Amino acid sequence: MHSRLAFSPFCFRAYRHSGLGLLLVLLFCIHATAATPPHATAGILDLRNWHWRQDGPVPLHGQWAFHWKQLLSPAAFPTQAPPTAYVDVPNPWNGYVPGPWHRKGQGYATYRLKVLLPKDNSSLALKYTLAVTAMEVYANGHLLVRQGKVGTSPETMTPDYRPGYVPLPLQGDTLELVAHVSNFHYFEGGLWDTFTIGPEEHIQKQRIASISRDFFVVGCFVIMGLYHLCAYFFMRQAKALMLFAVFCFLLAVRITVTGEFVIHVISPWNWWCNVHTEFLSLYLGVPTLVAFSFYLFPAEFSRRVLRVLVGVSAVFVLAVLVLPPYAFTHTLPFYQVLMLVSLGYGLSVYVRAWRNKREGGGYFLVGFLVLGLCIVNDILYTTFIIESVQLFYVGLFFFILSQAAMLTKRFSRAFFYLQNANQELESANEEVHRQNEQLTNLNNELDSLVYRVSHDLRSPVASVMGLIGIARLEKDSGRIMEYMDLQEKTLHRMDAFIRDIISYSRNKRTSLSPQPVDFESMVKDVFADHSHLENAEKIEKTVQVNQPGDFVSDKRRLSIVLSNLLSNAIRYHDTTKPRPEITISVATDARQARIEIRDNGQGIGPEHVGRVFEMFYRANEKTKGSGLGLYLVKEAVEKMGGSISVESQLGTGTTFFITLPNLKPQ
Repeated sequence: MHSRLAFSPFCFRAYRHSGLGLLLVLLFCIHATAATPPHATAGILDLRNWHWRQDGPVPLHGQWAFHWKQLLSPAAFPTQAPPTAYVDVPNPWNGYVPGPWHRKGQGYATYRLKVLLPKDNSSLALKYTLAVTAMEVYANGHLLVRQGKVGTSPETMTPDYRPGYVPLPLQGDTLELVAHVSNFHYFEGGLWDTFTIGPEEHIQKQRIASISRDFFVVGCFVIMGLYHLCAYFFMRQAKALMLFAVFCFLLAVRITVTGEFVIHVISPWNWWCNVHTEFLSLYLGVPTLVAFSFYLFPAEFSRRVLRVLVGVSAVFVLAVLVLPPYAFTHTLPFYQVLMLVSLGYGLSVYVRAWRNKREGGGYFLVGFLVLGLCIVNDILYTTFIIESVQLFYVGLFFFILSQAAMLTKRFSRAFFYLQNANQELESANEEVHRQNEQLTNLNNELDSLVYRVSHDLRSPVASVMGLIGIARLEKDSGRIMEYMDLQEKTLHRMDAFIRDIISYSRNKRTSLSPQPVDFESMVKDVFADHSHLENAEKIEKTVQVNQPGDFVSDKRRLSIVLSNLLSNAIRYHDTTKPRPEITISVATDARQARIEIRDNGQGIGPEHVGRVFEMFYRANEKTKGSGLGLYLVKEAVEKMGGSISVESQLGTGTTFFITLPNLKPQ
């Protein structure tokens, strides 16, 4: 017993130094090409100026020709009917196909991409990951890849995931790729992941490196899990050790059934086992981590919140066990919301633990922050809101190492503290009493916090569900339409918030697109778009445009600016005034445009004027907006190289002043 505990400080130092080294190895494995690869446009990818040896393999990203509900043979091109659409790959096809949202994942389609190759095309290979959930790939008419069995119904297809690579049979300088994809077993379908083309030796090295990396990380998680499981057998009262070991094993299992699917290297794993294992490892991981955090910081973690999070997770686990894959995969977006809620609550717990100087609180907080940022990045990446890379396992690895260091340090010090336990018993009792009082206060605060968060998140959904229930019982068609209108308004508010988030993301990612601007036409269009707002027709609108010459700017961003400002002016007009007004004045010259938007509405208090452009700041707490509108306006104006200011007086009105440069070439 003494020798084992005395060895613990050495283990802590080993974890600390090896952890930094292993993290550097993981970061080194993230590959970035020296040259920016081109994207396909309208089903054609031009690589004629690409140098394989210098620039490396190319991901086949961009617009592929898409034929919905058709499985066209390669021989049918180019005489086939025009494509249904040109879709972005990688991307689910749900956003491109008709039908109700819960059925859009089901179907089958043909993808086609024509690649114009450079002159040096010897020994090329195609690296493929997965399609959801069955795929056949033809290259210049030759069948190269078959994942599962493609079919036109659930009975005629067989799902499977089998990443790999295959040499390309090339004749000439053109490659025609045709992919048949069918899905009746997952809530989203299509080519989710990327194809990569390049010299076979490079592709082979990438594949080997990816598999080796996954096995390496799996081995690390298994070793850490075994270490803490053994420690738990000798310290049964330390339940955190056992939960941490289970969490490590769940991560190790999940890595084998995602990414490169290395489980196929060691076992004949079928798709049904794979998808169940994938979802169970995720749905069990969150409650395990929550329980682990509770046992580490019981004074900061509410037992009631623990029961709620574990209970909700149990419902998701039960869904995976009893429902078919097509049904339980629909639960993933909802579970991602639960993950974000758990992250938010967990962060508050770990910050308090750090402030209260709990042992290891700093380690936990840093590791959790890195993990949280990686999870948020991956959720935004997998929902195609941002362009990034998967960082989940990098964040997890950093988190696991920080927790291993924290646990080892904590239990090594426990041995030395044990010798003085009797002398410190009296002071410990006082500390327990203080902690109990603190826990009571924290529980009261947390109850209030959980109520606010749950109300803000569930209120629109509960409202719609309640209206649906009432509508089902209503026989009067007129009343039913009223309920439908109320549901629509609620969903519009949710949709507006989502669109604000998407606009913010796009504004950050996309570059300027200068185009000629007709201010008078644009302002009229914006007013027309908001004519449906309440009392919009009662407001007198005055438009004064002095545009003697051409003015060039980013029309999309300028439309966002005008739309947000004018919609606010309409929403916050003063109903007590007999003549509500909105006046927009625009004056342009060869150098710039000066825009002034004035209203005689409710106005903004002096304590709020300086903060209205902050993210999520709402000057009026009675409104139901997202708090992003004016922030997006300022971001868009600054992206266009301009400036914006505001003057307002409560009860009198508000004026926004905007100056934008003329991007017309001189």
